[in-house]
Amino acid sequence: MPYIGLHSHKPQKLEEFKKFLNDRKVKYYEVPENQDGIDIWRECFEEKNDVVQAEKIMEVCNSYRIKEWIKELRTY
Repeated sequence: MPYIGLHSHKPQKLEEFKKFLNDRKVKYYEVPENQDGIDIWRECFEEKNDVVQAEKIMEVCNSYRIKEWIKELRTY
């Protein structure tokens, strides 16, 4: 289940959301915003073109093993 920006403006909302998912035994993966001090998501949203944004988001997700996550979630 993707979420974007929930943590940036209201961190408490993210914690409530995670608790909601955990209470319902919903498995999720969290991709950190920063990796080695680099904001990995910022580049995804620099372009105003939706197609370019989607491609960059997929690049980040692929680097975080999204295919393995999906396979794992299907067996959950």
